[in-house]
Amino acid sequence: MIKSAIKIRRMRRADAPAMARLMRDLVVFHGDQPKSTARHFTAHCLGSRRLVDAWLARVAGKPAGFIVTYDWFNFVRGKITRTIDLLYIDAEYRRSGMGRLLVAAAAEDALAKGYMRIKVGARTENKAANKFYQKLGFTLRSDNSTYYTIEGGGLSSLTRPTGRPT
Repeated sequence: MIKSAIKIRRMRRADAPAMARLMRDLVVFHGDQPKSTARHFTAHCLGSRRLVDAWLARVAGKPAGFIVTYDWFNFVRGKITRTIDLLYIDAEYRRSGMGRLLVAAAAEDALAKGYMRIKVGARTENKAANKFYQKLGFTLRSDNSTYYTIEGGGLSSLTRPTGRPT
């Protein structure tokens, strides 16, 4: 697949059912029972009471992946940190560059807001996720946690040279 066929955009109200379907796929992939609905995505990703930011990846109009992030103030570091809470790519589109484009969308948004740090957790047994974040330049924290961070120039290197998400 050609990366230019992948379109990334901030979640819209009409995307809520697709986000919920992809979320179900992610939950099942990890062996759990899905509980989130389209209503949850609408309530928590949109509007003035939004708790998280979400982006949807599409290929030929078909929803194929998503990323959900939230921001918080890290009192130890004295700066706002963007946290990647969820990242999921449909099996058909894994290894297509879609994950990198979704992380880039979240990084561009963080940089535009003046945030210079992103954190993400990955299960130790999820070797593909660990390798993916390392390849993007995230570094594993030195305290034996399963969290990766990227800051400053590394964060800037994540952004896409072709411009902002659509």
